[in-house]
Amino acid sequence: MTNSQKITRVIDPIPADDGRYRTQDEWIEFFNEERKAMMSGHDVYRAPDSVLQSFREDFRTNYGLITNTSISYNPNDLKARIIQDFGSTIVTPKETSLVVPVYRDEQVEKVAKGEGLKYLQTLFDTEDDASKLIGRLEEISEKEAKDILIWTPDETGRGEQSKRAVDFGFYHGRFRVGGGWCDYGRARGVSVKSA
Repeated sequence: MTNSQKITRVIDPIPADDGRYRTQDEWIEFFNEERKAMMSGHDVYRAPDSVLQSFREDFRTNYGLITNTSISYNPNDLKARIIQDFGSTIVTPKETSLVVPVYRDEQVEKVAKGEGLKYLQTLFDTEDDASKLIGRLEEISEKEAKDILIWTPDETGRGEQSKRAVDFGFYHGRFRVGGGWCDYGRARGVSVKSA
């Protein structure tokens, strides 16, 4: 495939494997065996309206929705690598190195209008500005910006567990975008086709 060829990604309308819960690594193995990509952070961000209500049902479960976007944190500083399509044998993973600040359930407006914009843009593989990015997260979650939280581990947590999965879920009535909050949850497959 050349760089000029377009890739179409179609998200499964229902959770994989009858809504079972697994770790990110277990899901990656499952989808590789199924010859499908696993949903990444950018798939959640670009999801069509037709699957958003089903996503919200996943967000309401005990563990939420897990993606195969992985963050590998450096335990010695705030540097990290965000890897879209981590572990996939179906699509080529995309890796970006950057600084990921510590966010302990910070409101998305504070993150996106500060140094965290680059982090969120990388997480969702977009160049959208803060306003558009916040608006899209409001659409996905059906929550106001004040109720959308961003979470990343502190330095101690990065040292204890440096590789983490990106996850999405409702938490105490708010919507959380987790940079490794939970490594366990439901997942979706993605059919990938060259156009």
